[in-house]
Order: sequence, then structure tokens, then C-alpha cells
Amino acid sequence: MSTRPEIPVGVEIATAWAWRLLVIGAAGYGLYWLLSFFSEVSVPIAIALLGTA
Repeated sequence: MSTRPEIPVGVEIATAWAWRLLVIGAAGYGLYWLLSFFSEVSVPIAIALLGTA
């Protein structure tokens, strides 16, 4: 027998998605910060990449 309380499946699914969304959001914010820090270089590179595509 387990002494661990049962957690509803919906709550387990919600927590699984929540931490994934937090990680994705933190990575997105980090990328945004990094690109804004190097904006003088990243904007022309982005334009060049869009132009070659």
C-alpha cells in the first residue's frame, strides 16, 4: 500500500504542461533579451536570413 495521496489525472497533466510552458517562456525571454542586447548585429542578420529564404 502506498501512503501517497492520489492526485487527479487532470492535475498531473496540468502540472506537466505548466512546467514545460514555464521553461519555454524562460527560454523565449532569454532569447529576446539576448537579441535585444545584440540588436545592432541581430537585426541585419535577421533581414539577411529572410532575404535569402
